Amino acid sequence: MQAQDYIFQATADGSISLLEPSLQELYHNRQGAYTEALMNYAAPTLALLSLQPVKESTFSLLDSCFGLGYNSLTCFDSLLSFRKEGRATSLKGISIKALDIDYDLCQASLPLVLKQRCFKHIASLDWLNTDSFQPGITFDYMHDDLHFQSTFSTSDLRQYLKNEPEDTFDVIYHDPFSPRKVTELWTLELFAAYKRRLQPNGSILTYSAAPAIRGALRQLGFHVYRTTAVGGKSGGTLACLQDLQDYLPLLSNVIMPLCEEEESRLLTTSGLPYRDPELSLTGEAIRIARLKEQGQIKND
Repeated sequence: MQAQDYIFQATADGSISLLEPSLQELYHNRQGAYTEALMNYAAPTLALLSLQPVKESTFSLLDSCFGLGYNSLTCFDSLLSFRKEGRATSLKGISIKALDIDYDLCQASLPLVLKQRCFKHIASLDWLNTDSFQPGITFDYMHDDLHFQSTFSTSDLRQYLKNEPEDTFDVIYHDPFSPRKVTELWTLELFAAYKRRLQPNGSILTYSAAPAIRGALRQLGFHVYRTTAVGGKSGGTLACLQDLQDYLPLLSNVIMPLCEEEESRLLTTSGLPYRDPELSLTGEAIRIARLKEQGQIKND
């Protein structure tokens, strides 16, 4: 299945993903693009929303490396499902800021992604389309009694964070290619910039379970948890400014504490973060600096 020069492939759950030729890597877990978005992003988000006090509010989301849009779209679809069941009815609005340097990818992908049967509610919404995500244009729509708002930015992620925008988010989705492929988007300084844009009880969600990433988040003062495993992976990561310890029995199968092995790895040099003080280094330079730091620690 192709749109323009893009090569789309079906994943195990039937939902489509995209092949990145330069990396020879799919944009999503081969077990399922939709399943990954649901387990690593949407389900934990709704679990966190269920812990908030009952009040009328707007949920604000930053979706970094928007790509095909699965994470935001699955979150919105799941939220509509919750509201239909009588849950999350106090939520009166959802605001999505989509960030991706490749808008052509968004244009080519959304028509294919949105019409899939995995989306129980949004697939039938004729107003939700590529016009809902256009660079520099704020899209507003009232769906039943829920206010939907979206904007799309083609900024480079590090430049966007350097510019210190005023946005404040409840949740940030972080979904670039792996730390080994684009190390510059997985540094302690980048996550620190995210932290400055979060609400007091805000959270970061990512598919990565790498010790270097979890180590960086914990070093920044986040409470670090894991999300449900998809396929052979061990599960993604939730970094939360709120301590969820007392809520974990209610969140089982969605948000869980790190296991003993995961905790122990954070105490080794594997848990050393990638560093990029000025948000300007190349991925190779960042990796080399970390290897040197790991070697110094081992030699001490």
